[in-house]
Amino acid sequence: MLRLIGVVLCGLALAGCSPDFDWRVVSVGDGMVTGVLPARPHTQTRTIDFDGQSLDLSLTMAEANDVLFVLGHAVLPETLQGDRPAARVLATAVMVSFYRNLGVTPPEVLPALGARFIIDGQGTEDPVRIEALVGLTGGALVEAVVMGKRQMFERAPVQDFWTALKTGRLD
Repeated sequence: MLRLIGVVLCGLALAGCSPDFDWRVVSVGDGMVTGVLPARPHTQTRTIDFDGQSLDLSLTMAEANDVLFVLGHAVLPETLQGDRPAARVLATAVMVSFYRNLGVTPPEVLPALGARFIIDGQGTEDPVRIEALVGLTGGALVEAVVMGKRQMFERAPVQDFWTALKTGRLD
């Protein structure tokens, strides 16, 4: 009987492990951010404009079970390297963009830079959830994001992503 219980428990444990999540250690921005992604990552660099500042934002990402996991970084322009208050305004604008992209009004008091936050909004067809972190470390903006349809998001091992995330001191 004990053997049968052991076999059943092992089977249940294995059923909870999804082969769709093949975690890989990834380091971005010359080690500014290290974490894990659930599949073979790819990187895109986009030039974005926030508050009149142009940034080359590199996003290293992987998708599994319709949930997107992203580690991003952008070296701050020289004008912001020595101006921490202006850099904080820029990072806050990035955070606000997450709310607006989901059609959600940002709260009056935003989460602190470097703190994880969750936004539930509406995608083109289904409810969408974003769990993100935006911060500044050294001379760079960093972000970590998990995004997906809410029903898929809730089934994904999102906490594995957050547990493995390592950054320099964020503010």
